[in-house]
Amino acid sequence: MRITFTSASQKNAQLMLECPPASDIGRLIEQNSTLQLPNGDITIQSTWFGGACIIVSQWDIKKPSPITIKCDCFCWMMNFMMDGELALGLSKKELALKAGRYHTFYSTLLNVDISGKCKSQMLSICLKKDFIEKLLGHHLLPLQLESDIEKHFTLITKGTYHNSTLMLLVNGLLNADQPPYIRRIFLEAKILELLSLQLQQLENSNNTIAIFNADDKARLQEAKMLIAQNLRSPCSLIELSRKTGLNDFKLKKGFKTLFGNTVFGYLAELRMNTAYKLLQDGERVGVVAETVGYKNAHHFTAAFKKRFNVLPSQVIRVLFVLMNLACCV
Repeated sequence: MRITFTSASQKNAQLMLECPPASDIGRLIEQNSTLQLPNGDITIQSTWFGGACIIVSQWDIKKPSPITIKCDCFCWMMNFMMDGELALGLSKKELALKAGRYHTFYSTLLNVDISGKCKSQMLSICLKKDFIEKLLGHHLLPLQLESDIEKHFTLITKGTYHNSTLMLLVNGLLNADQPPYIRRIFLEAKILELLSLQLQQLENSNNTIAIFNADDKARLQEAKMLIAQNLRSPCSLIELSRKTGLNDFKLKKGFKTLFGNTVFGYLAELRMNTAYKLLQDGERVGVVAETVGYKNAHHFTAAFKKRFNVLPSQVIRVLFVLMNLACCV
């Protein structure tokens, strides 16, 4: 297995990670590498053992800097975003990698573009075909996960991992400090736990989807629309249930299954995204806070800062600077 990181703008800026030879398969091999770019650096710590690679990447990027990542063979990839934000582009799909979220996919021929524009940190676990085959049997993958060979990419699961068992496992991987021969066993055990939990989540999700018929899904779409239409005075769960005709279980479980977020998680995300757009349009902070349903501007500012790592006033300030520069040209 060979994984390469190449700058989209500077083809000569490349970093390569390569699986150690078969003779070292039982050992723990650790490497530190840095990819230097005009707009910052990407530092990578990789740990290899027995068909698995654990990668901790630090993105110290000042401006958007697309990086192409390729793998020359089948790989099963788990990405956990620890800090910052990255965008993962695959042909017609794009996955937003935000702090506290994760996704798992496998690829027959990995070729993706990742763009970073701020300081970010991500934990990635890349597993070779023989590692997965050993676990899932001769046929490699459950039937429902078989990859489309033309697309080369299959998304398995995604979601949030903060305040969950996944978070404990991720912290265990990051903070392992045993002697190498013990740490290798420890790391493999944690990876197996991660795999088991995610496959169980997938199985539960498949079973849950079967519970909801076409009418339920239409009502869930209606619930999503009602949330978007009432940012200033959002409906309670009881009101949403009454207006859509869904019971409490189908509303909460169905919403999370269909849209990948809770009702209130979606509301919070929609509020922040709407607020950002209004601020970019030049609207005042107080007006924006009220528009998206915050009675207290200080609470809005705190939520906005937590989500985007900038104050609402800074978005407006940047806008005015750009407008003044445009006038001067």
